[in-house]
Amino acid sequence: MRKVLFFAALFGALGGVAFAQTSVETETLATEAEAETEAPVEEVEESTEAATTRTGFRSERSFFEFGIVGAEIGASNSWLSIGELFDMGHFNSAGLLDRGEFAFELGIFAKPLNLKISLGSLFTLRVNVGVDADLRFGTTEGTMTTIKNMLGFIDNIGNLFNTSSDVIEINDTLSQINSLRAGLTVEGEAFGVLDILGERTFLQDKLWLKAGPSVFLPVLYIPRQSIGLEGYASSINNKDELLGKKIGVHSTGTGIDAWTAFIDGGSPGVGIDLSLEGRYAFLPILDAGAAISGIPLVPAFMDHKRSFKLEMDYSVQFPGEQDLINGDVGELLTTNLDYGFNDAASEKKAVLRPIRFNFYGIYKPLKSSFLLVIPEVGFSIKYPGSDFSYTTFNWGVNAQINLPIILSVQAGIRRFEEVWSNSVGFILNFRAFELDLGVALRGPTFSSSWSAKGLNALVGFKFGW
Repeated sequence: MRKVLFFAALFGALGGVAFAQTSVETETLATEAEAETEAPVEEVEESTEAATTRTGFRSERSFFEFGIVGAEIGASNSWLSIGELFDMGHFNSAGLLDRGEFAFELGIFAKPLNLKISLGSLFTLRVNVGVDADLRFGTTEGTMTTIKNMLGFIDNIGNLFNTSSDVIEINDTLSQINSLRAGLTVEGEAFGVLDILGERTFLQDKLWLKAGPSVFLPVLYIPRQSIGLEGYASSINNKDELLGKKIGVHSTGTGIDAWTAFIDGGSPGVGIDLSLEGRYAFLPILDAGAAISGIPLVPAFMDHKRSFKLEMDYSVQFPGEQDLINGDVGELLTTNLDYGFNDAASEKKAVLRPIRFNFYGIYKPLKSSFLLVIPEVGFSIKYPGSDFSYTTFNWGVNAQINLPIILSVQAGIRRFEEVWSNSVGFILNFRAFELDLGVALRGPTFSSSWSAKGLNALVGFKFGW
């Protein structure tokens, strides 16, 4: 029961900061399909075969397009499968500590409104209004192993003084507890975004370029921060030295800073960044492209900060020799826990969106868009300009089959900003309207992404002509 209360308090406290957020992906299945198979026809004299190759047998809306409902949302964790979450009444929590470090992530990428206007071969304009957000928290390497050792140590207190437990065995556990330098990590950000992008083709449609600014409004900003956990214990020369000894785990650090908007008077300011993308058809079977987004032009700002604190001391106090003589053992296990948000403070903070670089190829083994294989590699700079900035590497591969006129089917695997996903999806295109649907298994680790510990769903609807 003590173990259950300890973890409920620990993760309940950490979950207090998770009041508004998610894991981000820069492209949805639907927008990837569109970008990879939809290029405007610039030369009307070109052959039907050439045009068909570019558009993937699809009847595109070549004049205007209006999209609604476009949204992608997903969440995952490293411990519990989807089946276990829906069957908690029969779930046995005894083996959770054997499942490694805990991690949770939630992501939202939505474009509820997007507009495309094409001026023939001259220019195509895209305007998107959406939300880009993510939230993550979990334990750092070594945390769960040490907590497991300490809980096992507590469970076996009654056996420590008999002959089955020698000093070497006890010191090994004490050493593992004392060497703990781990913690709980939290990060997240949420933006409202307005994209204004222009695109066109050059060199007889061999070169495709897209560029434009994005105006963004920060709603939540939590650069990656940690609350430390530190163990304390000292070795012994004989079992009698355990008498009166105190061992445990306590928190370190000052807390986690979170900048919020529209809460207790917070008033954020908008920022502007730039996106660039280009793709060139080097061979009939191979295109190659590169993209960069989040190039800072004007930083946004937030002026309202709240700090989340977690003060914890989870310890075992062994009775002294005189206590044993008097029969006054008392309570061996002590838990001191204090958590919550400090009072709001006015502190101005410059905010930038992640800077993302991506390089990709489009391989057409049949020299047409009937079958496309699309590998990609890149990296993201998270929280640029802050003291907590870090870089994460991304990669993936996607296969897409475009059937004549109305249907595209795709499947792929991807690692994007430390989140793994294995996806399938399809696009139904009836010229006047299009329906995009997709689903993916996802997780914070490669193994968890295959074990149904997270799910990602995508839905989009477009119409036009």
